[in-house]
Amino acid sequence: MTPEQQELLDRFADGAELIRSAAALAPLEQLDRVSAPGEWSARQVLVHLLDSEIVAAGRFRQLLAEDNPTLYMYQQAGWAEHLAYDAVDPQPALELAALLRADTAALLRRVISEASWLRTAQHPVRGPMDLAALLTLYIGHVEGHLAQLRAINQALRGVVA
Repeated sequence: MTPEQQELLDRFADGAELIRSAAALAPLEQLDRVSAPGEWSARQVLVHLLDSEIVAAGRFRQLLAEDNPTLYMYQQAGWAEHLAYDAVDPQPALELAALLRADTAALLRRVISEASWLRTAQHPVRGPMDLAALLTLYIGHVEGHLAQLRAINQALRGVVA
């Protein structure tokens, strides 16, 4: 494994702790407030992290175990609405998301070979993706949502609930 590949795996695995830390970025008194019309609340973002990790766990398994699979696609806005994100306790959702990330990272460390880095899968929107691209996508996904939570917190700072 190259140093760059090792770094991708390490950053992906570190995502478990980043997910656990997300709750600190969402004060309870502002959990359900939105910073702008049409934007998600902090609660919705936190719960979305769980559903994203569920999908990611399946996608990594597809990539590693199937020949050039089409990756599962989901409509995140529909999930947020129809799965009642606004009624979910985010703390257990974050813990489960962190556990899923840690489990997927352990799986990757256990089964990745040199050939694994050459495998591809078809993302319905992004097109062909290899293991490095999928790792990069999910590293950025968590980091992006943490930045979103910071922005929500900043926008709502000083606003009385």
